[in-house]
Amino acid sequence: MKIIGLCVGLLIGFGACQSHRDTVVGIRAEGIPVPEKVVLSISDSTYEIFPDSLGIVRFVLPPGIKGSYASCRWGKLLIPLYLEQGKNLAITLGNERTPVFEGQGAKENEYLNSELFRQVSLNNELEEDRFIGEVKVLEQKLSAYLKEKHLDAAFTDTESKRLHYWVCTLWLQYITPYHRPSDSFYEQLEKAVQEDTALMELPEYRKAWKGLVEVMAMKDLWTRDPYEIVGKQLAYLDERIEDPALSGYLTDEIIVTYIRKYGIAEAGELLPLYRVKVREASKVKALEELCSKWARIAPGQLSPDFACPDLSGKVVGLSDLKGKYVYIDVWATWCGPCCAEIPHLQKLEQKFATRNIAFVSISCDRNKEAWKKMIGEKQLGGIQLNGGENSDFMKAYMIRGIPRFILLDREGKILDADMSSPSDPRTAGVLEALEGM
Repeated sequence: MKIIGLCVGLLIGFGACQSHRDTVVGIRAEGIPVPEKVVLSISDSTYEIFPDSLGIVRFVLPPGIKGSYASCRWGKLLIPLYLEQGKNLAITLGNERTPVFEGQGAKENEYLNSELFRQVSLNNELEEDRFIGEVKVLEQKLSAYLKEKHLDAAFTDTESKRLHYWVCTLWLQYITPYHRPSDSFYEQLEKAVQEDTALMELPEYRKAWKGLVEVMAMKDLWTRDPYEIVGKQLAYLDERIEDPALSGYLTDEIIVTYIRKYGIAEAGELLPLYRVKVREASKVKALEELCSKWARIAPGQLSPDFACPDLSGKVVGLSDLKGKYVYIDVWATWCGPCCAEIPHLQKLEQKFATRNIAFVSISCDRNKEAWKKMIGEKQLGGIQLNGGENSDFMKAYMIRGIPRFILLDREGKILDADMSSPSDPRTAGVLEALEGM
């Protein structure tokens, strides 16, 4: 994703410093808070602007956007947009939920921000036949609403397809690991999601396909093994999809998601397949960089240092624990699963109190007072450190979810970058078997 910084300008005077091929989107706020930064996302590009003192931003977009769905993030408000090259748009945000649009494309953007879309939902508790009936009624209702607006013909044609795949994404939510419908349900869903190369730019089209591949791979697969699930998904792609662009997009999504979460230890067979299916140089480069990060935290590599302050403010680093095995718990006071592990961690600490191992808990709490309070209330042992929410240690280990456990050897080298939790019965056995404990 490209992130591009743009200068601030006035909402008025669209023509200033603008070529006839540029597209200007101006936004101003009346009576609502102005965020520090406003973000406009189009396809794989993200534009960021800092509002001026009057709460005004002015995006000047380069040629090439054609007819593109976009979104603007103004604080907590997410505004769906449709932008076309050379068609300028002014947006006024006030206390009303619906923005006010002026300029070319105003009617299309008023439609996208209709109250109707905030009310759309499907009841996943219905019986299967009734649910499918509700899906069809919803799509008919949305199509009728679109037609009655008499919008631009090209927009209407694209929007009707977007609505169809948006409904498909809602349809997919009926299937869960605990609720698998009949074969007929899957067959109807497959008929609804079809290949169309012209729709690759639509997020709803890509999301519908991604969801379909996930549920079809799990249809007859009763396993939680991530690698086996990925294999089934890739097999379904080969069987069902002919469009190289769609196949490449989904292959990238599936394999990158797996490696981002589980690393490269068992990803050997995935990488050659990725290189065959994915041809975009930027995506290939991004995967190579991700694999390099995982290689740096592979078993045997020297661990990144944590160097974090303890309760007294003293900075404790990995070098302070040299000669000891180190079991690290990355957690936070607000994390329910983290707190559920505390009693089990305390039992481990008691069991190995006289052994050659240090138990280090690194909190990613922003609120240090809450962290200190819980340490006292729960009488937490071991070495308690505060790394904050954006520590270099967390980034180096690519920690995107907590709790996370890490085991290091006596030289500070990695034994397991994704170690089992204290509540897992295997953990005590692994620690017991360490040489020199």
